[in-house]
Amino acid sequence: MSLEKIRDVIFIVCAVIFVVVYSISNLLPIFFPLWYYDQTMTGMPFFEDAPSIYADCSSNDDVNMLTITISNYANTDLKNIKCNLVDKGGLVSSEDSQIISSLSSQSTDICSFNLEGKYEKPLRFEVIYNEQSIKQAVQCYPLIS
Repeated sequence: MSLEKIRDVIFIVCAVIFVVVYSISNLLPIFFPLWYYDQTMTGMPFFEDAPSIYADCSSNDDVNMLTITISNYANTDLKNIKCNLVDKGGLVSSEDSQIISSLSSQSTDICSFNLEGKYEKPLRFEVIYNEQSIKQAVQCYPLIS
């Protein structure tokens, strides 16, 4: 057998092995979805337990509205979620914290704060849940009318 034929046979065998392995890896989510999902989520416990936090702040003259949206994508309910204003940036608010008593799985709720005064620097807040906290800062933007 010549060297070219051996090279061609090895190339064909490698190509067939590649196609088989690639096909199996693409079909795993279809034929074994639970196993595949468990493999992709391994090592990501923070993703499963932590709520998703999104904050928005709008300013209209001396009235500022901070809205914190909390979404629970975990399989368990969250109890006693607390939204705290950590740094109001010189603004005045009638309340510094709000409590969401329960947030069921696959649901969303909000904390809303009205702040008065001239906005000058970003606001900081924290969301406390299950003895853990998430702290974020948010910039206020003028309302477009």
